[in-house]
Amino acid sequence: MNNDFHKLYRGYSNAALINILQNPEQYPVAAVDAANEILEERNIPSDEHLDLFLESEISKGERPSSISFQELFQGNILKYFKKLLAPVTDKNDRILIIIFLSIFTINFLYLLFIYIRSIYTFIALPVSNNAIGSNSTILLITSITQLSLAILLILLIYTRRRWGWILMFAGALYSCIISGTTVNESHLYSRNAGVMIFALLLNGVIAFLLSRKALLRFYGISRTTQFITIMGCIALAVLRIIFL
Repeated sequence: MNNDFHKLYRGYSNAALINILQNPEQYPVAAVDAANEILEERNIPSDEHLDLFLESEISKGERPSSISFQELFQGNILKYFKKLLAPVTDKNDRILIIIFLSIFTINFLYLLFIYIRSIYTFIALPVSNNAIGSNSTILLITSITQLSLAILLILLIYTRRRWGWILMFAGALYSCIISGTTVNESHLYSRNAGVMIFALLLNGVIAFLLSRKALLRFYGISRTTQFITIMGCIALAVLRIIFL
């Protein structure tokens, strides 16, 4: 029987064979064994199976299932987190994802406080000077925009959206590159040195966690998407360094 499946699957693409391995409950044991044997004959290591599978899914316009925004606001937090982490079966992967979500949430709450405080300051304090008033209006609009983007990002992250990963990873990596290239000895002895170093380390940790395979799987990110995001961040950082 296994030999029959082996002959049948020999003409299948890698993506089709990986799909069989990803859904073993839908196929006979002999079929799964045959698919695994053929992939081994093609020298595709088992740890690359999921990456190739995600590549094939993304190329077809399909994504790992995300959570609806309605479920995020239903009120049952424990039930929501159980569903959020449901696709993760490996204990170590689950711990890594929880660590990332914890760091992300703490960082988000801090930024939320900063943006709301800035907006309140601009609204509550009267400004008499026209020039200062004009600048305050610009800063107010900037703070409102930043607050809106932060809220959008946390919605994308907590509903397991692919764009949540892309925006978060791109932002963290870009900040690391810019901070790392602009910090010099004078900055290290300035009043804000601690804040700058902390921000650099925080963004570095976030970028590192998001680049782990567990997080890539969690958000349905292929290696190609990760590579394009990295190259885009580097290009933007280089342009900023050159022209600003």
